[in-house]
Amino acid sequence: MKTKHLFLLLTLLFLTQFSFAQNHIIKGRGLYIPGSPILYFNTGIGYEYMLNENMSLQLVYNYLGNDMRDTDGNANFKNEVVLDFRFYNVEIKPLSQALFAFAFVSYSNEKNKQGGEIDFTTTPLILKKITTEKAIGAGMGKNFKISKRFHLEVFAGPKIISREVNTTSSDILSSFVSISKSTSYKLGVRGGINLAFLF
Repeated sequence: MKTKHLFLLLTLLFLTQFSFAQNHIIKGRGLYIPGSPILYFNTGIGYEYMLNENMSLQLVYNYLGNDMRDTDGNANFKNEVVLDFRFYNVEIKPLSQALFAFAFVSYSNEKNKQGGEIDFTTTPLILKKITTEKAIGAGMGKNFKISKRFHLEVFAGPKIISREVNTTSSDILSSFVSISKSTSYKLGVRGGINLAFLF
């Protein structure tokens, strides 16, 4: 009986802390622009854990791209994982309205698929292209309160990208398939808008 009472007490304490601490944030977005068949789509889901009232860690998964193969275009599908460290200025505004700075690392994999009619005058013909990117960056953002639990976050910042492109191509005349690889570095921008739920 004592064990049962102790278990109930610990469960109650845990639920109380979980309910009032509000250390957890789930966020996401969804954008779909119909086309032939898909002009553009951009989706993402993330989880943020508040380490204390000022700092947090966040993990985000993004999936975006387009599919224009029915109109002689290409299809691009990109998977991306992002790890953020954030610092909130909650001394001036509460979390749902706070300014924040962030630093992040990311990894993405993008597949490009050819569509439309084959141009037999082109050699070599690109069959598949896979682009892998690793990035590091930082930026600023702002939360906009919707209600006690919900807010919008808007953020942007520069990033340094290491890009590797693997291309599979075929020589139409000889049917010889080859794979080539290229590496490059460039500057980019990361930004976005998410709907967030604090609990």
